[in-house]
Amino acid sequence: MSHSRRVLAVLGPTASGKSALGLALAERYGGEIINCDSTAVYRGFDIGTDKVSIEGRRGIPHHLIDIADPREVYTAAQFAADAAATIRHVHARGRLPILVGGTGFYYRALTRGLFPGPGADAELRARLNTVADRRGVERLHSWLRWILLPPPASCRATAFESCARSRCI
Repeated sequence: MSHSRRVLAVLGPTASGKSALGLALAERYGGEIINCDSTAVYRGFDIGTDKVSIEGRRGIPHHLIDIADPREVYTAAQFAADAAATIRHVHARGRLPILVGGTGFYYRALTRGLFPGPGADAELRARLNTVADRRGVERLHSWLRWILLPPPASCRATAFESCARSRCI
């Protein structure tokens, strides 16, 4: 069977059998597993991620697991680029790439792309968080109103986590 353009995806919620199905499909169709879980990319995040052990992989190559240091930021954009390159390499070996995981945002980044605007700006985000901490999130909302943009629905709450707050702006 030619796998030159095919990619399988096994996606779903936690503990739904994705890993077992991915392994079975890889064995049957000559595939390789490409992780599609946002926590399995981090080294040392073994508890709570349900990473398949080396022995449990049954000799099937697994990609994009334990590739980032937990102190690093690994974005959906990075995942999309890494996964696309891995898919090309798996195809070049005549094998079937099988995406397995539960992070729908990673899958969407790979298959549909991301917002075409500028990437994250850590310096700007820090400045906005400082403004919110000192003057309140209402100040950020007033800036949004000033430029004629209503705050996104995800930003209407008065208390939310700082990453989400600055991401909205």
